[in-house]
Amino acid sequence: MLPQIIPGEDEEIVAALRSSMERSGIKIHTDSKVSRISAAKDGRKTVTFSAKDGEMKVDVEKILLSVGRRPNTKDMGLEGLGIKMGRGTILVDDHLRTNLTHIFAAGDCIGNWLLAHVASMEAEVAVENALGHDKRMDYTAVPSCIYTHPEIGSVGMNERQAKEKELEITTGKFPMLACGRAQAENETEGFVKVVVEKASGKILGAQILGHRATDLIAELTLAIRMGAKTQDVIDTIHAHPTLSEPIREAVLKAAGRPIHMM
Repeated sequence: MLPQIIPGEDEEIVAALRSSMERSGIKIHTDSKVSRISAAKDGRKTVTFSAKDGEMKVDVEKILLSVGRRPNTKDMGLEGLGIKMGRGTILVDDHLRTNLTHIFAAGDCIGNWLLAHVASMEAEVAVENALGHDKRMDYTAVPSCIYTHPEIGSVGMNERQAKEKELEITTGKFPMLACGRAQAENETEGFVKVVVEKASGKILGAQILGHRATDLIAELTLAIRMGAKTQDVIDTIHAHPTLSEPIREAVLKAAGRPIHMM
């Protein structure tokens, strides 16, 4: 229904992924809305939808319907306990404590990031605090992983988000095509992109499209979590040949010191 696939993701990353998918024979319609699904021949279905070019129809074997998620907290008796709610979510503070100081909540039921790895970390924080510790839940660097082919891994701000906050930034990109390990594995699609605060060199965000991107994003997640600057990554030795080398190369580009590209 929206103008681009994967809403909220970096526009360059999305455009490259879409191009890759279309080269594979996948037809993608954006700005479109399904209006009717009816029976067709041989057990197939006819999907009618409105698109930029008017109403269109396509016969299909399978239909995957995905329209978002919402908390499943109804009829759990939470209101009866006096727990404050907001649009179906349980309201908590930064220690994941509800308004009842002896009750904690974690995961999709509290909203925020609806990701399994975030829910797992929230659970750890909630349990530690329930046992008497004093730990805040930190959402500074939350990695997002999309298991397409090629994969997408992202963390922190993308270029558009940084500009919307009126931050002075510089970006650096490095193609997987120029990575020896990617060539050896015949997985050369994609690139690494980093967003850096211009004055300080602090890494604000990163996006990776490519083979094992969901693994590679961990390094940049730690960098953002620790407040690392470009020089910190540049001074870190990256083994060769590995898929992690394009991370350092992209950071070098952002710092105005490219070595293996113009």
